[in-house]
Amino acid sequence: MPTYLHECLKCTEEFEDFYGINAPLPPCPKCGDEGEVRRLICGTNKGQVTLTGQDYTNKVKADTAQLKRDVRTNENLRANLIGENRYNQLTTKRR
Repeated sequence: MPTYLHECLKCTEEFEDFYGINAPLPPCPKCGDEGEVRRLICGTNKGQVTLTGQDYTNKVKADTAQLKRDVRTNENLRANLIGENRYNQLTTKRR
């Protein structure tokens, strides 16, 4: 069920509650008034998605593969990942 943000028009208290879209509006937890509550429109979840199980594993594998491709083509990224001193040692040995 979604979480909704509410405001009481009587005491100006803001509160969150979760319920189905067709359920009646809850009473204000501060003053108990039922008729003066309105649902506010907001983005409270900030667009975060939580992955678990196989979805998480697939995402990690895809990100790792992309990072490996990027490291092969971007010298600065490679130096940042392995450390500048180690990068300089490896490039010096190649010459």
